[in-house]
Amino acid sequence: MITSKFAELEGANNLKARIKEVTSHVPFENLCLSPQCDYASTEEVNKITHDDQLRPSQLGILNSLQHNPITDFSTRWSVFRRQACAAITKEAFLMMTLIQAVGKGCANRPEDVKSLHRRLMEIGKIPCYVSKGTMDDQIMKGIMEVQKHFMRTPDGVISVNRTTHKFLNNWSIKKVSPGVQLPGKLKTAWDLVNPLLPKGSYCTSGYRSAEHQRRILHRFYKTKYKAAIIRKYGQTKYDAALTDMLANEDDILSMVRGVGQAIAKPGRSAHQRGKAIDVGGPSTIDNQQVSIIRRVARANPSVLSGKVIKERNGCVHFEIL
Repeated sequence: MITSKFAELEGANNLKARIKEVTSHVPFENLCLSPQCDYASTEEVNKITHDDQLRPSQLGILNSLQHNPITDFSTRWSVFRRQACAAITKEAFLMMTLIQAVGKGCANRPEDVKSLHRRLMEIGKIPCYVSKGTMDDQIMKGIMEVQKHFMRTPDGVISVNRTTHKFLNNWSIKKVSPGVQLPGKLKTAWDLVNPLLPKGSYCTSGYRSAEHQRRILHRFYKTKYKAAIIRKYGQTKYDAALTDMLANEDDILSMVRGVGQAIAKPGRSAHQRGKAIDVGGPSTIDNQQVSIIRRVARANPSVLSGKVIKERNGCVHFEIL
């Protein structure tokens, strides 16, 4: 429907006609308007200027569609904010540059405000609109929403190269491993921590059943820590427990813990109670993950318990209330 691959603009009337055609096959209320990203390269190696990619009039087209709904059509328009912003902003995926502090009681240079405005749109903290470079209620609200992740009392100020500025520049949504369940408050906790975590982080575990916990314990025993367990407890004891792992589960648990891996007994883990999340990633970022999660916990004591553990298996484990 909307592309940044070519310089020509689509026009609101053309989009309306195409949407009307689609609604003969799909109910209008099930449709979303989803612009493409702002990358121009295609297999045809088309030539397109940087200004063409920015497509500033695209926002006017979206607004035209939103505020002038087609006759007999519902006024409910769902626009994918991040994709729309990527199609109309110059600094999508680039660093947010500030010369002076912005926010409450600050100098609020127009170029700094515009840079902040673009970044807040990109990460979905404010809706898409054209900024004139003046601090407004929407931008102020966006600052506070960002700071709620890591400040118990947001101050509404972004100082150059300080905490809020750095988090905004590194803000990115991390992946959740396939099959991981994050019901209820676990999802709230993950959403608070997720965008602040360093690059390479991902969620490896949330809620899991007692049987899932048992499979993890047995995998630790049979593969991951097998050599370490045999070195410490001997082959004979290892093989004896292996003959009936369910009956010898307490011994297996003790040996796995004995080689330094913290793990709860199946049925007693915080994961089974829906109270824990594990974060994976390169070992080089473990300490950074721990520091950030602890900071989020201090800012959100009604959600996170403050318990954060760097486990031997390479995960960082944290718990919620």
